[in-house]
Amino acid sequence: MKEHLILFVALILLSISYDTCAQAILTEEQKSKVEQVNRMFKETLRLNEDQTKEVSYINYGFLENLNQIKNSGSSRFVKIRKLRNLSAERDQSMKTILDEDQYLAFKEIQERTRAEFRRNRGG
Repeated sequence: MKEHLILFVALILLSISYDTCAQAILTEEQKSKVEQVNRMFKETLRLNEDQTKEVSYINYGFLENLNQIKNSGSSRFVKIRKLRNLSAERDQSMKTILDEDQYLAFKEIQERTRAEFRRNRGG
């Protein structure tokens, strides 16, 4: 009986951890978009190899966290606040990696992307 209980608890813990990991995994489409953004940053910002690796790491982490926020059961207000915090963290990370000119170019790209997003969704 005790062995069955231990097995049951282990299976529950395993299913919870599997579900958590599955949410953090990006779809192929998302991976493709991140790679496209990484290539664009490499060309536009003229990143060296070390910067390219670090920016790629930041972008993947950003998207994984974005998915977690999007899929959370939080209210829209809470999600927006978390997204702003996530974006600020990303900006701070990028600022430490990029030189001043690269960072300014990054911010310009960000503003153009936001403006395009707002236009496309009608806002």
